[in-house]
Amino acid sequence: ENGIYDMTLTVKLDGTTVSQDSKTVCYMPEYRPQFMDFYSSKGYCDSLSSEWAYDYAMKSGVKMMRIGQEWHGIEKEKGVYDFSDLDRRVAQFTEDGVELVFLMAYGNPLYSDTIKTGPANKEAIDAFAKCLAAVAERYPEIKYFEVYNEPNLNGFWQPSENHRDYTYLLQVCSREMAKARPDAKIAGGVLADGGAGWLANMLGKNAYPYMNVSSFHPYIYWGKNRVDTIYQSKLDGFTNQILLYGGFKENIITEVGWPSFNPEHKNGCTPETQALETTKQFIFAES
Repeated sequence: ENGIYDMTLTVKLDGTTVSQDSKTVCYMPEYRPQFMDFYSSKGYCDSLSSEWAYDYAMKSGVKMMRIGQEWHGIEKEKGVYDFSDLDRRVAQFTEDGVELVFLMAYGNPLYSDTIKTGPANKEAIDAFAKCLAAVAERYPEIKYFEVYNEPNLNGFWQPSENHRDYTYLLQVCSREMAKARPDAKIAGGVLADGGAGWLANMLGKNAYPYMNVSSFHPYIYWGKNRVDTIYQSKLDGFTNQILLYGGFKENIITEVGWPSFNPEHKNGCTPETQALETTKQFIFAES
């Protein structure tokens, strides 16, 4: 609150909370614009399903928002796209001056057995790419497009993660997007837990020329390790893979956090610890 170099975050715990659906959300006082705010790259993932949550996000001074839509929620008939929900959400954010990162992910029962099956055959991959390109064409105000979400997790790319199939999906999406929106930025990887080794396999399969941006999710689950060491090592592990190929890519983090829950510690960490370590994650990522 006190200037560019004052990285202090205050979280009030004594009554400054809002309850909704049995969940408690701690929030800051209303944000006051500051000098050089336009350099901010901080944002939220769109899980703002209620008006009060959206209101608090806007009051915090958010500049970017990652919004997502599962493929099957857009293409409900082969080659037919339903943009009704996206129209509403995109309009709401852009009217408030928020820059958007769009994520399309997962499978589609029209082309595969389960929703969480990655599009691994040619018909499915071509259909996924055409749908993503249709989204890009409809919303020229969106600059960034993430191809899938955390494909390096078996739970999201069933029956098992496969960097070869994902890289092919990325390549096809990039070609379709080049025809629909040459100005769009394709974010590849979107990898869980940093995923440096998985990224290395992707780059070895010629992913580098097909993405403008590399995306990753370096969560840290609290315990023995603290942000000071492990978070920096995750950032370095990921970015060093890009440097091996020249390094001319943007890096974006579209999910991150210091979750308070750990199954090995039933009491979890305190909100104060979570606030401190999460703030440090932002500082490390900016530096």
